[in-house]
Amino acid sequence: MVTPEMIAAAQNYLPGMPVKHITAAITAVLAVAPEDELKLRLDDDELQARRRYIGGSDANILMNGSPDEIHQLWMVKTEQADYQDLTTVLPVCIGIVTEALNRHWYQAHTGHPVVRANTVVFDSTYTFMRATLDGEVAIADDKWATWEAKHVNEWSDVDATVQKYMPQLHHNSWITGHKHAILSMLIGTTKWRWFEIEIDDFYQMQLIDREREFWNCIESMTVPAGYAPLEPPVPSSKMREVNMQGDNFWAVMAEQYLSNKDEAKLYDLASKALKDKMAADVGRAYGHGIQVKRGVDNRRRISLMKE
Repeated sequence: MVTPEMIAAAQNYLPGMPVKHITAAITAVLAVAPEDELKLRLDDDELQARRRYIGGSDANILMNGSPDEIHQLWMVKTEQADYQDLTTVLPVCIGIVTEALNRHWYQAHTGHPVVRANTVVFDSTYTFMRATLDGEVAIADDKWATWEAKHVNEWSDVDATVQKYMPQLHHNSWITGHKHAILSMLIGTTKWRWFEIEIDDFYQMQLIDREREFWNCIESMTVPAGYAPLEPPVPSSKMREVNMQGDNFWAVMAEQYLSNKDEAKLYDLASKALKDKMAADVGRAYGHGIQVKRGVDNRRRISLMKE
């Protein structure tokens, strides 16, 4: 039950927030965190389950962590060490109890409902991968995104925070199959921002390769080594412009590009015309030194004929 005292206390931390939104947010928090007991500690069964898989938080360590952090993760996964008691880490606890508020705030300001909150999902290809989703959201017709909630302090570098959680966003999105992710961020007590991230296929495969290698280390009881941090894709806000006027290699390649631009256009036009010339029931057309073949995927490919 939401009491006037709860609302008054929340107003001290969230000045300017309408009472109806505060009431809805507290109701949402109480739905997942009863008044007499906030679920900050995982039970033994859940801790054991996490040892058997690589999750989104583990992905952050594998891509961003120091050698000592990665070694500690390996020790935990191989049952040679215990998980850290996060109930004594205040930022983690705040993140847990504000997740429902974050979800409510995102939905209220975007109109996009967040579904499948706190759902555990598994990957069908790599059976060691799992994720506990903060949620999923339809951001457009037939365009879904993995939704992630974070809370940071008011002095945090927001762009750096987005980069920090790129591994988790890419890990979870691999399992859900979504090509976009939403990071909804409460900043201190007075700010909120959300970010849409397009999944980078190359970075995602680097992540998967590292997770596979790390899991092999777990199964073989081999201490992992040589894991240098891998930089995530640079956000557009951090992109820079570079003047290449004085670069000789750039100059040579630019000249070749400009010299062959018209020929390249003719090449593309001819390629399209030859492919369009093939009737739907033709598997191979050839003549005058070239051939066009239709593959099992129905795509038509041009190649030179062997003499």
